[in-house]
Amino acid sequence: MFFINPVLWPILLVYYLKSAAKWHWVDFPSPTAWDTYFSAVKNGCWIVIKLKGGEWVGGRFGKNSAASSYPEPGHIYIEELWDLDNNQKFVTKRPGPEGIILRPSDYDFVRVLGEY
Repeated sequence: MFFINPVLWPILLVYYLKSAAKWHWVDFPSPTAWDTYFSAVKNGCWIVIKLKGGEWVGGRFGKNSAASSYPEPGHIYIEELWDLDNNQKFVTKRPGPEGIILRPSDYDFVRVLGEY
């Protein structure tokens, strides 16, 4: 009793809280819209980002990409970069395996074009 209960109670509490959040019985105040969106992306999505210098970067946010979460949201790694035309439309995939890592101070905004 003294050994099992201290281990069992936290496990049951976490399970209950996750179930309650799933059914919208409780709401956790810490996640941001950034957290909610990027944690829900299953297969990936297309992203266009306007950098501070006025340039546009586009790419595919896939399974190997990453987005930071609360309390430091805004950092993002995009695994696949694409060249964009003047209308921010995807033209061709850039050669090479490199992606891009951006901090919130590197860009003005992120536009998500939907999942693929």
